Amino acid sequence: MKSYKIYAIASCGYCARLLQAMINKKKTFYVEFLDDKQELLENLKDKYQHRTVPIVILREGNKETLIGGCEDALKILNKE
Repeated sequence: MKSYKIYAIASCGYCARLLQAMINKKKTFYVEFLDDKQELLENLKDKYQHRTVPIVILREGNKETLIGGCEDALKILNKE
């Protein structure tokens, strides 16, 4: 089953835009807000080599693939 994992910040306009698109497209996704978790956010930025939020991960079975940020994810959503 295909789903998305999104690391976001509540006050981020790009994060809000992406989450609304996920809802509108009826996608299965999990979001973790990192507003009060600065150390975890920095660790995730290092792990995925992605410096901005949202950080979007495609999950297919046990495999996770970095999609990128908002614009990258929106391009994929619009193709589906």
